[in-house]
Amino acid sequence: MTGRRRTRRAANCDALADARDMPDGELRVGELERVAALAEADGDRHTALDAWCELVETHLRGGERWRLFEPVQRCLRAAETDDDTLRRYRRYAVEALLGTPRIGLDQAHGLLDGLVGAGGETPSPRRP
Repeated sequence: MTGRRRTRRAANCDALADARDMPDGELRVGELERVAALAEADGDRHTALDAWCELVETHLRGGERWRLFEPVQRCLRAAETDDDTLRRYRRYAVEALLGTPRIGLDQAHGLLDGLVGAGGETPSPRRP
């Protein structure tokens, strides 16, 4: 790892620590999204995954399961392995899908196709 990349990763980790210290709410959500996107742009998959996971947990604590879809998908993209936490997050996303009218049918199909494929299982049949 080059010195410049190491410095960016340290800055991303510091920004994530600062975001974690914020109280739950929209400011924290926005900061976690910013940190995760910045870490992804820097190629810092580990910090990006930590930030997306923290965002999922923030939405769960706030009772806003309908907001889980993008962070869960981003977690899956950032993760190098499929672990218990990500399996639990996928389950939360599907539960949220079933519990809210805010998710469109096309978005639901896309999410479910991605979640099934990410879990190492056979992809769902194609829709007509």
